[in-house]
Amino acid sequence: MLAWMKRRGAPAALLVAAGAVLGTHSAQADVPALVMHQGRLYGAKDGKPIDGELSMLFAIYDSQITPTALWLETQQVSFENGYFSVALGSNLPFTEKTFEGAVRYLGITIGDDPEMAPRARIGSVPFALVADNATGDITPSSVTIPDYGTVIDSDGKWVGDPTGLVGPKGDTGPQGPAGP
Repeated sequence: MLAWMKRRGAPAALLVAAGAVLGTHSAQADVPALVMHQGRLYGAKDGKPIDGELSMLFAIYDSQITPTALWLETQQVSFENGYFSVALGSNLPFTEKTFEGAVRYLGITIGDDPEMAPRARIGSVPFALVADNATGDITPSSVTIPDYGTVIDSDGKWVGDPTGLVGPKGDTGPQGPAGP
């Protein structure tokens, strides 16, 4: 991948290579709003893995070429034999629009170098960040039924037809003892 990035015009000073991985922390009741990113960084001149700490700017875009990022975060990143791992969203939380279901791209800038090219397309795993809310007719705070309307409002109160709370008539129970 290092040779591929050199052919593609990656930044002159530094290159990230092989195995960049995006994923989220394990799913829980409260979905952690972090996206893990890992990679390996090599020096452009000597091709050796980087050790030490560098400033990295991570950006999420809605296209390969748009100049305006939807989200930006700078982190001081530690490298060991070129390897690094960061939790994106740990300094600046993602907004609801960051991952709203459309294709997104990750841009990485190291130090004062230009942003690496091409931007990496983000897979579906980070979209689990919104897994605590269904998209469509049902949300955690209201329920809407097609061709009927809202039955539970945004305050969590039943606003539908009260007969909707009555189930079907059951079998008649046994006769009780006669009264006095």
